[in-house]
Amino acid sequence: MAFHYTANLRVGLIFLMCAVPLLSSCGGAKDNSMLGDRDSSLRCPTSGCADLTPSSDSVYIQRDINKSTFLGAGDSVLEISGSCSASTYPDNRIEVTSAGNPVTFHAINLGSTAMIPKCSMGRFFLYVDACKFQSLSGYNLQVSLKALDENQQVVSADSSFTVSFNRNAAANGNVCP
Repeated sequence: MAFHYTANLRVGLIFLMCAVPLLSSCGGAKDNSMLGDRDSSLRCPTSGCADLTPSSDSVYIQRDINKSTFLGAGDSVLEISGSCSASTYPDNRIEVTSAGNPVTFHAINLGSTAMIPKCSMGRFFLYVDACKFQSLSGYNLQVSLKALDENQQVVSADSSFTVSFNRNAAANGNVCP
């Protein structure tokens, strides 16, 4: 048993003695060292820097599942999620309307505890209280992303999509007051 432990210890020490010199260097980032010093004169890759100028052409919002939704007897919430981009504008907001009227909804933002409806880290997640839509006929919700400048003014054309959904007759009595 002692031999087995000693052999494993030797193998581990040999690995460390070989790996540490390979991973570290004092030459800076130019030689692709994983642990080396960073060369502060290299601000952009050799292919050039990314253009950080805000562009309304880069603003978009899209749903993960692009089909009609049916809310069953136990469903009181309509969840909507997807990918989005507000380009490099400093802020953005998501709006939901039905037949041109604002719809109250809630949002969960990635990387933030704020419940403000917005595109965050390339994703959005929002949910609508489906009990507010009492009839069984089809509904269309318009979900829009608006990019905002530093003065909170809308600076881009809307990017939007439509969510169509229907309610189950049993949902009205079972989950909605």
